[in-house]
Amino acid sequence: MLFDSRTPQSNEGFKPNVDNSIKIPEVKKGEKVLFIFLFIITFGLFFIAVINRKNELLARINRIQEAASLIQAAEKKRRAILIKQLDAVKGYANFEHETLTKVIKYRSQLVELENETDPATLATKLNQIKAAINIQFEQYPNLKANDSYLRFQTEIAVQEDEIYATIRYYNAIVRNFNSDIYQFWTNIVAKKNNIYNQPLFQASAEERQDVDTSSLANHIAK
Repeated sequence: MLFDSRTPQSNEGFKPNVDNSIKIPEVKKGEKVLFIFLFIITFGLFFIAVINRKNELLARINRIQEAASLIQAAEKKRRAILIKQLDAVKGYANFEHETLTKVIKYRSQLVELENETDPATLATKLNQIKAAINIQFEQYPNLKANDSYLRFQTEIAVQEDEIYATIRYYNAIVRNFNSDIYQFWTNIVAKKNNIYNQPLFQASAEERQDVDTSSLANHIAK
C-alpha cells in the first residue's frame, strides 16, 4: 500500500519520485559469458546434427548400392543355373540336331551376358532366353520328365523367388530414402551435399508387354 487511507492526506496528493534520466543498459560479464557459451553449444549441436544426417544419407546410399548389387548377383546366379541346365540336357539321347544347335546358341548367348552390369537389362535378356528354352523343350515330353531337368527347373524357380525378394528389398529402401530427402530439414542437407533421389527397379517396356511365344523362340535363335 502506497499510503495509509485511514489518515488525512496532503492536499497536494501523492507525487512519486520519477527518474527520467538516460540510463544505458549494461551486460554483466557473467551474462555475456553465458550467452557466448550457449551460442557455441547450440551451434556445435547443430553442426553435429548436420554431419550425422549427411553421414546417415551417405550410408543409406551405400545400402541401396549394395541392394542393387544383390539383384545383379541373383541374376548372375540364375544365368549360371541356365548354363548348367543346357549343359546337362545337351547330352540327352533323344535330341534332334536342330534342337541341339539351338540349345548351343542359347548357351552362347548366356555366356555373352557375363559382363552385363545393368540388372534390368540382364533380367530382360535372361527372361527371354529362359522362355525360349522352355518353348523349345515343350516339344520333348520325355525330356521334361527327366530327373535332372526337373531338378534344374526347381532350382530356377527358387532363384527367381530370390530375385524378386531382392528387388522388393531394393525398392523398399529406395522408396524410404526418396521420401526422406525431401523432408525438412533433411532436404537442406541433401541439397548442400548434392544428394538426390535414387531410381526404383522396374521392368523394361518389353517385359511389361504380353509375350508373343510364337515369335520369341525365333527372335532368340537369331
